[in-house]
Amino acid sequence: MIQDYSELIAEASHRSGLTNIAQRARMLVGMAEKNLSKRLRLANMEAVAELTTDASGSASLPSDYQEMRSIRVCGREIKRLPLDVWLEGRQWGFAIQGKALKSSYPSKVHRLVYYATIPSLEAENTSWLLDDEPELYLHALLFQIYTASNDIDKAQATASYLSLLIESANQADHMYRHAGTRIHLGGIVP
Repeated sequence: MIQDYSELIAEASHRSGLTNIAQRARMLVGMAEKNLSKRLRLANMEAVAELTTDASGSASLPSDYQEMRSIRVCGREIKRLPLDVWLEGRQWGFAIQGKALKSSYPSKVHRLVYYATIPSLEAENTSWLLDDEPELYLHALLFQIYTASNDIDKAQATASYLSLLIESANQADHMYRHAGTRIHLGGIVP
């Protein structure tokens, strides 16, 4: 089992057959983490932050922000609007513009639940994702290695397997969080 950053690099070197990975490991691991952050949506990626909007309703999003789950203002959830609808000002809610939150509630505290980027292995040496899904992490790195070395056949094969691993992790997490959830339909049920 891969325990930390150095073991990940060693295993990637072994599996790829390339000996120069250690010199480029920081960049390759960083690219793998960016790719995984965009494609994974797991419970461990969820984070909470409180932002106070300025007088125009704007606030900078957290530096690790990836995707919004929900926003509450004064204990009430507000809805997401397309940016052009929010700019018209005829509906109340929020929009995302670049790295900024745009809200119809100026000078208010907003409680965000969002998906954060995967923490850097280089900075921490290990992470919850490496503990939970070492094979996924390894193949994300191998994909970057094969792409960087222009080995298209291995990159394509690794990309296909990596996509299956990501889909499997997302589905397993979804089932873990929502299994046993009851749905109650309102009104008359035949």
